[in-house]
Amino acid sequence: MSFLVGAPALRAALVHHTGSMIRFQPSQLPHLPPTDVDCAVTLVDGKEVLGRFHRHPANPYIGGAELVRWIKTWVRWNEPVIVFVEQIGKGMSIRLRTRIGGQSPTPGAKAVRRKAVRLSRIRVAASRRRSYNSWERDPALRQLVLQAWNPQCQVVGCQAGAGLPPPIAERILDVHHIEFVSSGGSDSPTNLCLLCASHHALVHRVPSMRVAANSATEVQIEVNGAQLVIRRNVAALWSLIDV
Repeated sequence: MSFLVGAPALRAALVHHTGSMIRFQPSQLPHLPPTDVDCAVTLVDGKEVLGRFHRHPANPYIGGAELVRWIKTWVRWNEPVIVFVEQIGKGMSIRLRTRIGGQSPTPGAKAVRRKAVRLSRIRVAASRRRSYNSWERDPALRQLVLQAWNPQCQVVGCQAGAGLPPPIAERILDVHHIEFVSSGGSDSPTNLCLLCASHHALVHRVPSMRVAANSATEVQIEVNGAQLVIRRNVAALWSLIDV
């Protein structure tokens, strides 16, 4: 039996921190399992957890302890986030997606503004605006990224920081938000990478920049028609976060 019935994806599901569940609309019941069932859930950051679908006629939802821990880490209090529920294969496994990389999994899907992540081991302070449209972030988030990834620029072909003692390498590296904070980007690990000061300034100051592709392992950025490929490991960052 499949989780979704006659639908490749459901767009109306919500991650909600207050309720700690993936919530569906009652009108979507015909596309959902006929009974309460366990289901494997692949989260937007690639992590796999066990969920439990409850077929409540007025409030169908997916819950479960592992899913709740992830929601409380990824979503700020009382802020619903739209996700897409997609079928994986023909079984009870499903995948959750947001608009990572600017692509929606279903035609005609509306843009979704990603919310700031809430990490249990650090508290991300409010952004403090600088003069040249960059943003200063909580130093704890920077240390978390440097701990998870080697202190080296993640642009393919750039050796900035390589071979240097960590205290020196860290002084020439910046934590970059792939989707700019000034444009609504969040502190979610899916939105971070390490850049040297030169590449960071290049990305922020050119007339034309867009994110062409974004995954947990690679980001492709088009800068004035040229392409920068950024390799990073989101899973290594998540492994350091208590959920």
